Amino acid sequence: MNPIWNAWLNFYETNDVSSTGLSNFVLEQDNWVRAQVKAYSTTSDYWAQVGLIMNQLDGLIQGYADHASPHQQISYVEQLYLQLQPEIGDIMTHLSLKETPSYNEIRIPQNFNSHCSVLIKVSPDGNTLYAAHDTWSGYDTMLRTYKYYQLNYKLPSLKSPLVAFSSYPGNLQSTDDFYITTQKLFVAETTNDVFNNTLYGEISPQSVPEWVRIIVANRMATSGPEWAAVYQENNSGTYNNQWQVVDFKLFTPGQPLQPNTLWIVEQIPGTIMAADETPVMISKGYWPSYNIPFFPFIYNTSGYPAVYNLYGNTFSYSECARAQIFRRDAPSVANMDNMKSIMRYNQFQRDPLSLRDACRSISARCDLNTPWSNNTLNGFSAFGGIDSKIVDNTLIENFSAWAVSGPTTDSQPPFAWTKTWEAIPHYGMPYLYDFPFQIMSPNF
Repeated sequence: MNPIWNAWLNFYETNDVSSTGLSNFVLEQDNWVRAQVKAYSTTSDYWAQVGLIMNQLDGLIQGYADHASPHQQISYVEQLYLQLQPEIGDIMTHLSLKETPSYNEIRIPQNFNSHCSVLIKVSPDGNTLYAAHDTWSGYDTMLRTYKYYQLNYKLPSLKSPLVAFSSYPGNLQSTDDFYITTQKLFVAETTNDVFNNTLYGEISPQSVPEWVRIIVANRMATSGPEWAAVYQENNSGTYNNQWQVVDFKLFTPGQPLQPNTLWIVEQIPGTIMAADETPVMISKGYWPSYNIPFFPFIYNTSGYPAVYNLYGNTFSYSECARAQIFRRDAPSVANMDNMKSIMRYNQFQRDPLSLRDACRSISARCDLNTPWSNNTLNGFSAFGGIDSKIVDNTLIENFSAWAVSGPTTDSQPPFAWTKTWEAIPHYGMPYLYDFPFQIMSPNF
């Protein structure tokens, strides 16, 4: 069994990466990054860390080439595609718009493949701080791994030699994203769409890919503001997310939340905004995230007002389905079992806030819609919440987390690769996804 080869097949058969323009962009970006490393790694902590990541990538690629069978070889640019999976769509949009003499400034979405749900919550007694993340993705990506990297580089800028994260075969980063660092930082994101086509002109191969910037920020940062400062350097404008950085070092059970406990970072091409939003979390009692920008500037610049005018509350920060479900249910979360339940929540048949759409819940199950369903975000599709991961202030002390793989089975039947979905690539995956939560802990 070769999990990296299976992951490549699942990706390759789902995504068209045959464009010469794409390979040229990716290789030009790779060459630019390596040139910066060569020029500045001896004088810049940032570029020294980028250089270590490129060395790690080279080791991964060489190790795979040495040990994979001849008919399972993956080329260098294809290995880059694996790292760049969530960024490729933005690169392709940038390239296509460059070739279009005239285009509409606002892209009207034809599908709504939102990615991820997050909830950060203090228990009612004030003794426990929870942070949780659901990945939303196509079911072709459900070949999963949970990783611990301990890299004791002898650089003063390395503040987190140990990083725990959910991931995929062949990836050096999470991609979901869900991280726990040595500095007791919880780092996660939900993806925000960019509907303003003019912003894609800001994308350039003379930038550091998102997947590299996230690793550098996790390694160098000791706090939310430090993480934001590192992450915003050399913004690629690809894979535009709302990041949540929770500093568990600042949490004391039974005491009020301290400033800088929660930092929010939002990226669009050309701009990154970041701020301490602990006061918002205190006033609401929780922090939710669900693929709609929080900062008004990011919301407006990304083109959300025009799309809201067409689709209404689907694109409202305060009134979309998940915002309302979190507002109703998050205040009652009091323990880990409650957190597990809310992050796997989907009762679309009965919950009026879901509008009878299996895609409009905390953990989507778009496969449970019908082909003739109306009013659905993603229609009838092999798409939805494919996991849940939860950490709290006690688990993070040992770099542990609760995690479960597969679409939610709470109130719903388990997903199976039946004939209905036989055309969807799923190499290396189990037939039935009916797994319980498991504790993920390092074995060293």
